[in-house]
Amino acid sequence: MFSFSRTRMRAPERRNFKINAFGGYVTGVAENLIDLSESKYCFNFVARDGELTQGSGTIPAKIKIGGEERALPQPKENLTGVWFYKRYDKELGSNDRLVVQGVSGKLYYLVLLDGEKFEEISVETGEVYTAVCYRYGEDDVLLIGASEGLFYLSGEELVKVESAPSVKDLCIHSERAFACVSGEGVKLWFSDTLDPTDWTIGVDSGGYIEFANYGGALKKLVSFGGYLYVFREYGIERVTAYGDQSEFAVKNVYASTERIYENTVAVCGSRIVFLSERGLHVFDGAVVSNMNKVVLSEEYGDRGSYARANYYKGVYRLALFMKSMESDEGGVKQNFVKNNVLLSYDTTSGRIDLTSDHDISSFCTVTVGDSSGLIALLEPSLQRPTTRLISFCEECRRLGYPAYMYWRTGMTDLGYPERSKFLKSLTVTMQEYGTVGVILDDEIVKFEWIKGVQKKLNVNKRFKKLGVFFQTYGTKQRIGNPVITVDMR
Repeated sequence: MFSFSRTRMRAPERRNFKINAFGGYVTGVAENLIDLSESKYCFNFVARDGELTQGSGTIPAKIKIGGEERALPQPKENLTGVWFYKRYDKELGSNDRLVVQGVSGKLYYLVLLDGEKFEEISVETGEVYTAVCYRYGEDDVLLIGASEGLFYLSGEELVKVESAPSVKDLCIHSERAFACVSGEGVKLWFSDTLDPTDWTIGVDSGGYIEFANYGGALKKLVSFGGYLYVFREYGIERVTAYGDQSEFAVKNVYASTERIYENTVAVCGSRIVFLSERGLHVFDGAVVSNMNKVVLSEEYGDRGSYARANYYKGVYRLALFMKSMESDEGGVKQNFVKNNVLLSYDTTSGRIDLTSDHDISSFCTVTVGDSSGLIALLEPSLQRPTTRLISFCEECRRLGYPAYMYWRTGMTDLGYPERSKFLKSLTVTMQEYGTVGVILDDEIVKFEWIKGVQKKLNVNKRFKKLGVFFQTYGTKQRIGNPVITVDMR
């Protein structure tokens, strides 16, 4: 006699994991610990109103004048830098200009209002390090610090200041010009009052302040909150510099063991933001705070010296190199570039956006009449052997062409490491055609040319950890309401 026992199979528990509102780029958290709504791999997508949508893009340089856009001509040779020259002419009125330097060392200017081409400036300066607008008597001039000395540009005439040292960085503060000087790393030079062409040393003219050696060379000068701040390689000094030079006073306000990258220092309203070997920092004039959650120093390693920054309309923009952008999934490997990412940090909301494929070497804020704009210098690439002057636009484009957009969750066990998991489906809303994918341990499943409201994509595969990603080219994509349906035992 035989007897049989029947074992009833327990039905799996079905769970729906919803992303109710997308978050943007996040750092400083292990991948398996970040929320499903956030991403360590978020390139050219941004999170707005709970959805993923396009990030900003670039177009050939344009400026807005009198409500109309004007496309700017491109110089005939590759460039190394770009600067704004604010100028008013009694006869012509507004005569604002863009000044650039070519790889040949020659300087050129473009009249922004109606110039048809860049005009050459005959005098050579050597490599230009900095340029600052200055009202000199009744004339608007551009002070230019270069390897061959200090110059000032008055209209089309470039004049060398014979009494000045070779200026690496320049700042106008309390009616004097202050300068970091090439070859004299710990000396802060200053001109006579109201005369940036007189750098002779004397009690009634110019002079210099010599700092102690412990903070490294002087690199960047910023006039902020009534003081002159001197950014050194490894610290910040505050200089009180009013009136007579005999009353100048110096105080060290920050000492660091990590190098400060001087080309990332930018005044952002009531504070200063800068990058060091340890990450991003914010300085209020007295205290330096670390902003590690914005960008980790491990991302850029020893390439921080190439980083460049600008502050415009509430956003701190930082062009830098990030190692994660070399990943096969999220970006294009471009080891030959200096910078490969533009990080935009909204200083009010704290929101961070990343846009890739930006090898930017210089920023320039311009104002023409009542309008303003941001122009940048884009370095050459393998596909485009020339530098380009660019502007920024709201559509996710690269010089006008649709850009690659990518977003991925962290690889996660959904909070159930011990349970057996079976991915039934993924449901998502996509406004434009794109690719939806899932990474199931070592397997990748893609669904291409997906578009529509609440599209259900059947997967039916087992996994221990999963990640969900979206890929697309285009400018009007919006993605929302993903639901990951999983059976668990």
